Amino acid sequence: MTTQLQSNVTADEARSIAKEAYIYGFPSIDNMRIQYSYFVDRGNPEYKGSYNQIFNIPRVYTPEDKVILMSPRVGIS
Repeated sequence: MTTQLQSNVTADEARSIAKEAYIYGFPSIDNMRIQYSYFVDRGNPEYKGSYNQIFNIPRVYTPEDKVILMSPRVGIS
C-alpha cells in the first residue's frame, strides 16, 4: 500500500518548523553527547567514570573544559 502526502507548506513555514524542532530537540541530544563523553567513552579526556559512581573534581572549571562550552546558543534570534 502506497500513501502519497500532499503538502502546501511554504519555504518560510518549513523553516519555522525546522527551527522549532531544533530548539525542542537540541537540548536532549546535547545532553546525551555530554553524558556519553563523561560516562561511556573511556578514551575521551572528559571521561569522569561509570554511571552510579561517585567522582569528585577538586578544581574550578575553566574555558579549557570544552564539553559543555561547545554547545551553541539555542533560541537566540
